[in-house]
Amino acid sequence: MAQNELHIAVKQAIFDLGKKAIKEDTFYGVLLDYNAYPQNPIVSSNLKSVMKDILNEGYGRKVYYWSTHPSVGWKTLNDKFIDGFIRKTQHDSASVNTVSEALLYGIGLINDITITWQNINVTSENPDSLSKLKDAYLKLLINSITIEEDSSGLQSAYYTPESNAELFALEEKIRNAYEILSSKYDNWCDIKKNSFLKKVQQDIDSKNAIIKNKIRKQKRRRNRRIILAVLIGFVVFVIVISNHEYNKAKPYIAAFESSIALGDSAAEQHDYLSALNHYRQAADNYTCIWATDQYREEAMQKRLELILGLCDKCVQKSKDYLSNSTLPSPSDCYMVKNLLDSIPSDEILTNEETEAKNARLVEVDSILNDAIEKNIVELLNGISNNRGERTTAILSKIDTLLLCDKDNYWLHIIKEKK
Repeated sequence: MAQNELHIAVKQAIFDLGKKAIKEDTFYGVLLDYNAYPQNPIVSSNLKSVMKDILNEGYGRKVYYWSTHPSVGWKTLNDKFIDGFIRKTQHDSASVNTVSEALLYGIGLINDITITWQNINVTSENPDSLSKLKDAYLKLLINSITIEEDSSGLQSAYYTPESNAELFALEEKIRNAYEILSSKYDNWCDIKKNSFLKKVQQDIDSKNAIIKNKIRKQKRRRNRRIILAVLIGFVVFVIVISNHEYNKAKPYIAAFESSIALGDSAAEQHDYLSALNHYRQAADNYTCIWATDQYREEAMQKRLELILGLCDKCVQKSKDYLSNSTLPSPSDCYMVKNLLDSIPSDEILTNEETEAKNARLVEVDSILNDAIEKNIVELLNGISNNRGERTTAILSKIDTLLLCDKDNYWLHIIKEKK
């Protein structure tokens, strides 16, 4: 017997046996006699299994009741039953809908059915059926693919095992159709499937790239917030520690400021040695870890400023004594020497302070030595004019100049010459 499409086989069986035949669970076996199921073994097995289970669930009796009571809103009841049946049995919805429509059509509740690829038979007299199978394959590729998103919104696409099984069954039917029509297959299904999957993957990759970029930006913002929080925490920690250390340093700071004040007072009273000692004590006695370098440098800077201030005054007064006449007197030279001696000696100064002092006073040393040399020339001229005799005034000048430069060779020669 030639294979009948399922809905036609159901209608023929009901015509032959009457409507009540559909109420019996054995109607499943009756349809086998009508060769109702497709030749494809996978599709045939699915439809047979669905038909057997749905009749065992009493669907045939419901269909019969609906057909004999046309006033009942059977469509809503049918949808509810089919949804519950699919959830309970886990049969694929396409096969269930195919069986349901065949039974509804066979008993006369519907006049048209949704033609699925399982219902399409290819014969040499019906070549258009291959085009229908191809259309069905393209629709199945689109409708059966599953696209999921993870918690980040990233997508992935795949076919469930059930969807793959249906695709393989339809591929087999298309290959057989090519053979029946004596046409060259050229892997049409594989080409279409690969092309479709490539496009899907491109779309997914494009969307995922946008999401990944957004995730990277969110991650950067989150990292910046974390870094900012860490920095704020660190600053707060530093402030807390600083406040703690500052409170511990208060007695040291008070002692430091007291020593600085004593040094300033001594400097105002021209007791420069005491001032320098107080500044030194301020630096040496500040042993707290709070801003140690800052306070010690402040004290040493006070010493250096005092020394340089004294040097500047010495330079100015020395110029007043030695630069206002062509020949400064020995007394002027002695006054400048006393000014130089009033500057704290190198023994109580640091190396840095000594270098700074000498750099400021180098000009005074130069004009003092120049003044002494001029006076020596003047003394020699005076002795020469006095027939080589040294007067009391000349000897007094020599003694005064020796107080300015005790190791001067020419002054000793002039003084000791008989």
